[in-house]
Amino acid sequence: MYLKSLTLKGFKSFAKKTTLDFEPGISCVVGPNGSGKSNISDAILWVLGERSAKNIRGESMQDVIFAGTKNKSRAAMAEVSLCLDNSDGTLNIDYSQVEITRRMYRSGESDYWLNDAPVRRLDVLNVLHDSGLGEGTHSIISQGSLDSVLSFDEMQLKCIIEEVAGILKDKQKKEKSMRKLDSMQANFDRINDVTTEIERQLVPLRRRAKKADTYLEIKDDLMRANLELAVDDYRRSTKSKQDVASNITNLDLCLKSLDEDISKINVQITELTEQIKTENEIRGKQSGKFKKYNELLSRLESVLMLLDQSLDQMRDESQRISRDAQSACVELAVLQKKQTDTIKNFDEANERKEKLAQKVTEVQAGLDEVNKKKACFDKEISQVKEKQSMHSKQVCLLQEQISRAIAEMEGEKARLQFLKEKKDSLEKKISSLRETLNTQKNNIDNASDLQESLRQSDESAKQVVISCNKAKIAAEEALSKARIEQDSCQAQLKALEKISKSQDVSSSVSRFVDSSNSLTENNYLFKQIHVEKGYESLCEGLLSKLTDSLTVSSLDEALQVLREIPQNADFALSLIAPKSVSVHADCEKCDKLTCHISGNDAVMQIINCLLGNVFVCESIEDCIAKSRLNENLTFATKECDVVWANGVVSFSSKSAAHDNGILHRARQIEDIKTALKESEKCVCELTEKARIAAGALGDAQANSLSYSQKLAEVNAKLDASKSDYKNKSKELEDTIETLGNLNKEIADSETVVLKTDDIDILRDELSREGELESSANSEMSRLMAARDALADDISEFNSQLNIHKPELAVLDERCTYYSRLQSSQKSREHTLNKRISHLEREKRGVGFRAANIQEMIQILSNLESTFRNKAHLFDFNDPKNEEHISSLFSRLSDCRNEVAAKTDKKDECFEKISANRVELTKIDIALESATERIESNFEGSLMDALSMPELQNRDEVESVANELNTKMTKLGSIDLAARADYEALQDRFDFMNSNLEDIKESISAIEKINALIEKRFKEQFEKTFENVNRNFKKVFTELFPGGFGELTLTNPENIDESGVLISANPAGKRIKKISLLSGGEKSLVALSFLFALYSTRHTPFYVLDEVEAALDDTNLSRMLSYIDNMREETQFIFITHQRRTMEMADVLFGVSMQEDGITKVISQKLSAFALNDE
Repeated sequence: MYLKSLTLKGFKSFAKKTTLDFEPGISCVVGPNGSGKSNISDAILWVLGERSAKNIRGESMQDVIFAGTKNKSRAAMAEVSLCLDNSDGTLNIDYSQVEITRRMYRSGESDYWLNDAPVRRLDVLNVLHDSGLGEGTHSIISQGSLDSVLSFDEMQLKCIIEEVAGILKDKQKKEKSMRKLDSMQANFDRINDVTTEIERQLVPLRRRAKKADTYLEIKDDLMRANLELAVDDYRRSTKSKQDVASNITNLDLCLKSLDEDISKINVQITELTEQIKTENEIRGKQSGKFKKYNELLSRLESVLMLLDQSLDQMRDESQRISRDAQSACVELAVLQKKQTDTIKNFDEANERKEKLAQKVTEVQAGLDEVNKKKACFDKEISQVKEKQSMHSKQVCLLQEQISRAIAEMEGEKARLQFLKEKKDSLEKKISSLRETLNTQKNNIDNASDLQESLRQSDESAKQVVISCNKAKIAAEEALSKARIEQDSCQAQLKALEKISKSQDVSSSVSRFVDSSNSLTENNYLFKQIHVEKGYESLCEGLLSKLTDSLTVSSLDEALQVLREIPQNADFALSLIAPKSVSVHADCEKCDKLTCHISGNDAVMQIINCLLGNVFVCESIEDCIAKSRLNENLTFATKECDVVWANGVVSFSSKSAAHDNGILHRARQIEDIKTALKESEKCVCELTEKARIAAGALGDAQANSLSYSQKLAEVNAKLDASKSDYKNKSKELEDTIETLGNLNKEIADSETVVLKTDDIDILRDELSREGELESSANSEMSRLMAARDALADDISEFNSQLNIHKPELAVLDERCTYYSRLQSSQKSREHTLNKRISHLEREKRGVGFRAANIQEMIQILSNLESTFRNKAHLFDFNDPKNEEHISSLFSRLSDCRNEVAAKTDKKDECFEKISANRVELTKIDIALESATERIESNFEGSLMDALSMPELQNRDEVESVANELNTKMTKLGSIDLAARADYEALQDRFDFMNSNLEDIKESISAIEKINALIEKRFKEQFEKTFENVNRNFKKVFTELFPGGFGELTLTNPENIDESGVLISANPAGKRIKKISLLSGGEKSLVALSFLFALYSTRHTPFYVLDEVEAALDDTNLSRMLSYIDNMREETQFIFITHQRRTMEMADVLFGVSMQEDGITKVISQKLSAFALNDE
């Protein structure tokens, strides 16, 4: 796997989209200081998931977004895409090419893409895991960070080796597991404390639960006894109700019988009245007095009937009023009983409320008293805590002062020793700086001369580049023109060939030639002859329509061709066969036309036959003059003016020349083909010139770039030398000044070391404060114990208040309810009393009216009897009728008396029924009370309760119930929730204990797993450490011939606590500290360590940013030689100013900043240049 390409857009100075295409091997990025080279290594580090802005040379992550220039606005986001060739499957992903993209927006949002799919940073790190490119990678060494490798402490170096061993990530997981283990231990301690507190609360709650259990047992027994009594009462009431209901039924039957008898008697009375009326009508012949008497008697009977009906109504009304009065009396009796029960319940609830309120008051008073004591203890504890804190702070302050004084003294001693050593070091340093300054001044002078020489060479090279560029542009322009001419010729040629194909030969002839077995396209006459330029029009005119004729070898062949022509052919066909002719004599001073026509022998024979006697003259006048001398010959001009042998003179139209003829087009096609060949030759020559010009430009650019780089290197070295000279001069001045100050400090330090009295005074004061602190601690322990003793009492009081206050609220609400019920019952009692009084008055009025009616009936009945007794005075004729009428009246009187008797019996039955109904109401109330008692004391249905056996000894059960009530009263207040609270708290206690056991087992299991992991980590680390150490020794020997370097553990016996040290001793030196090495030696040691890591665990590519800046030529050669041996195994990307590093590169990237703040890249692979505009 290797880095294939890197694309930057809007990242730092890369404003435009820029792509760098890398190759396996070594790639170098070069360019002046500040051009943006290091931004490339920052981009690689950033796209791989770096989250620290400091590591990519920024203060915040938004700093990676292009900030803009005076000519270009800032970018909205930064985007970097890194493409890896994964054809060898190094990354565990099913892609041969992996592209990782990261974007950062100005809003602070950042997202990652993997092969154009959005992913998380964690997904990217997981893909790169075990490849050496993950988080904390050391394959990318940024500018100035090489020496920082040696500044790492022992544990940081160990972490690097752990990361190479592949255990760092697992170790981080283990540390996370240990944090979880600590959290579990904290949970264990917290649960243990909670369990102890729950166990303490269980004791009083267990007592209350036991008391509640006793109460519930008594309550169950009492409910059982009450249930037996209630069932017995229910049975007795049911039996009584049945008896009363039977009596009411019998009385109802008696009433029904009486009603039937009275109805029958009323029918008899009606019949008798009708008979009397009939008899009276028969006696119509009686005298007028008898008639009046009879009318009076009839009216009297009618009145008697009306009075009887009114009397019946009065009796019914009286019965209704009696029933209503009895019902009101029964309701009043029930209400009075309920009033009695309500008053009793109110008194009991009020009494319990007063007792409970008194008890709550007592408990509250006790709680207030205990809280006051607790408050006093809290106040005393607070005061003691303040004293304790004050003494503790004073002790700590004194201890700190003593420690500080001792430390200051020891520090001053060490400081004094250090200052003396520093003084010696400064004196040596001053001497060394003076020597170094002299050397650097000479070097600066030499570098200035070299700088001027390179500047002149660079200017000359740039002029060469400009001239080569002009030559290249001129060659490209000439080439462009030649190609345009070539394209024009090709277009003309295609057009003429198209016209020739469509116009030279008719389509019918063409199709016939194609289908003929004897002819081909080559048989056309115009395709077999070649006419010199200028004679085309003359030949066209003379041959006329024979130009497109077909040639045949003989007349026999012509006959064969004619036979192939179909009978219905729609075309004309000319065939020409060669024929032997005599040679015409030449005309003196005349040009024979056939001399300007060429072709094969057969064709020329045909041409001689056709044009053998034609001669060409300059003008028509010459033609006529020659014709007079040679009458058998034909003379013509090039313009096709002809004087024929037969004397005919023809002139051609000059405006209609034969420019469009077949031969003329053939001439044009031939000329264009000739021109096209010359154009192609010219294009080839110009292309070669352009290539040569481009090559020259490339060489000039390479030469200019080389001089520019050399000049940049010299400028950089000169600036660095001047800056270093200035710094060294300043350092020398500062060192001399520091030495003076150091002498003063040595004198002051010697004075401080001799002072010891202050420490003794502080120790005496510390002893006194320690005694005061011990006393305060004892007092605090006593007060805390006393306050803790009050906690149980407070808990007990609070528990009682929590029990009594809800009960008191219930009783208060119950008393309010009973009070309202009493008011309602009194109002109802008053209403019933008024109704009963009203009904009694109404009944008396009805009785009075009934008595008056009865009296009137008696008077009228007597009057009727008198009239009846005197009726015989009016009937003198029929004594039998008188007897008959008397008997009728006697029977009528008996019926009325019988109705009155039965009505009295009916009233008596009504009174008995009312009394039984009152008794039935009382029984219903008793039944309802018994039912309520059964339902309140029995969970099953009423039928289940009634299925219980009958009570044998009621008095004994009543005695047991009274005894149980007494026991329940003695128990006092009961917390019925205590049992449930106790069980819940016990369950919680058991659950906590179970959790404690589970946590213990989990802790034990995690500790065992961690022990196994630690053992595996130790083995893996030891193995990797040995490999890295072996590789370090090898690399160190190659980079420091004759030197010795190794890695050592600070504590080999305990690897967990051990760190890693780097020991480096170049040849001929014994160095105890790495810091004593020179800058170049430090760089080589750091590279040795990194190369040892790379050799132990290969990484796909390495980015090294100016790591060889501090190396001289010798050490640079050694480093490059080592890297050259590794180039086949891995990929290196150098950001460098060193020419020798550039010479090793397979690909060279030139970085420049042509505009203010915008970076551009030019890449060179072998000898080819390509400007990357993206």
